[in-house]
Amino acid sequence: FDSAGNSVIGDSSTIIFTLNDALAPSITFDPANNSLIYPDEQFTLTASESIRLLNNDTITSVDLNNMISIVYTDGDAGSIPFDATYDTTDNEITIDPDPSGPTNDLDELRQVRVSILDGLEDLSDNQMDIHTAEYTVRDVSPPEIDTTFSSIITSNAFVILSFSENVYT
Repeated sequence: FDSAGNSVIGDSSTIIFTLNDALAPSITFDPANNSLIYPDEQFTLTASESIRLLNNDTITSVDLNNMISIVYTDGDAGSIPFDATYDTTDNEITIDPDPSGPTNDLDELRQVRVSILDGLEDLSDNQMDIHTAEYTVRDVSPPEIDTTFSSIITSNAFVILSFSENVYT
């Protein structure tokens, strides 16, 4: 009997039934949304369950290149090249931004947006929503003296120093 006095259905106190998956997969970003990140940061997007393409095909790196975007959102809002892979065992997408750039790094002191579009679904045909995370790239380079614009006045009255970025005392 249950707490309302209703008898259990059947001979057993155990009832087995199947639940249908009606929830779309969600994505967790690592590093977390709105984090300060390092210029050489890689991103890991973890799906809450197994995912595939909407046409039921397995996800490839080429597919990910069409479904993921990484852009600077301040100043020159340029697109950032990347390599992406999908690990079916852990349901993880690993993104390496600017893999062939001159420094293989994101630009310091820039705002970055990572987005994955809604072209994926779980194994029960529940289409995933668009997921986005925003980041700020840390300033990790020390200021350098720009010798082109620095000088000592001939009377030795003062020195002019020009730096590669703002400095504070």
